[in-house]
Amino acid sequence: MKSQYVVLSVLAVVVAGLVAAVSLAESARQAPRAKDMFPNRGISLGEMNEILTLLGNEDLKGGILSVRVNKSSVEVRTGHVEAPLAGSGMIFTLEKKDGKWVITKRSAWVS
Repeated sequence: MKSQYVVLSVLAVVVAGLVAAVSLAESARQAPRAKDMFPNRGISLGEMNEILTLLGNEDLKGGILSVRVNKSSVEVRTGHVEAPLAGSGMIFTLEKKDGKWVITKRSAWVS
């Protein structure tokens, strides 16, 4: 009797897990894509490669921490963080001029 209860309990957990997995997969399939949500805010991989190549000539003061894409510009934050209030780096703003990405602003940050 006890072993039947254990088997039924295990089966209930497995079925619940399968139902949850199917529900999650269906939600992910129906979720809107970033390009659908923000159609005017994306850049291509080629443009990102151009930006990274351009930044390769700069002193980044560490690695790339974040990239923010706006309608007409891209902001790249670089540097290193050792603790919540111990880090430093650079912020580069790039804009597209005459079909090419150029750095329009450089600034340092310290935390």
